[in-house]
Amino acid sequence: MLTDTMATSLTLDEVLAFGPCKRDGSTQWVTDLFAGREAMTVADLDKLPFEALSVMDRLWLLLRPEILGERNCHLLLCEFAENALIREREAGREPDPRSWAAIRVKRRWVDGLATSGDLWAASAASAASAGAASAAAWAAMWAAGREERCRQYELICRVLRGEIALPLSKEQPDE
Repeated sequence: MLTDTMATSLTLDEVLAFGPCKRDGSTQWVTDLFAGREAMTVADLDKLPFEALSVMDRLWLLLRPEILGERNCHLLLCEFAENALIREREAGREPDPRSWAAIRVKRRWVDGLATSGDLWAASAASAASAGAASAAAWAAMWAAGREERCRQYELICRVLRGEIALPLSKEQPDE
């Protein structure tokens, strides 16, 4: 069973344990972000200027099971992968049906309705065409433009604030 417990705050020690990138050879910038606070909430992170903590750094920090819970992490990656496929379709490039199917199987797996074998088979089939759903999700997140990363960050924040629940319902081809 996947965990769905979400963190309400982060301590400096927790963030340092995640292994942040060094800036100028040091992680002092992380300590500076906390500005003497013992912990920060999502609201605190939201208030930080983007010059201090970029969208990519925010995604790196929040998109992890320790923060969102395992279930929400998997479902958010499905959302990101699906959005990448939708963008491909909008650009006139029809995604391979196996990629849509892999996302459907992953969502079923998250809910305990598909086995790990089902997930592996769907991922392998998708990989034969355009990459596994989880790989597509990560690639989509990191390759997306700033606007898309901002949408991803806002979606994560809305989940953490309890404003929306996952999965979000979207129509996918049944092919």
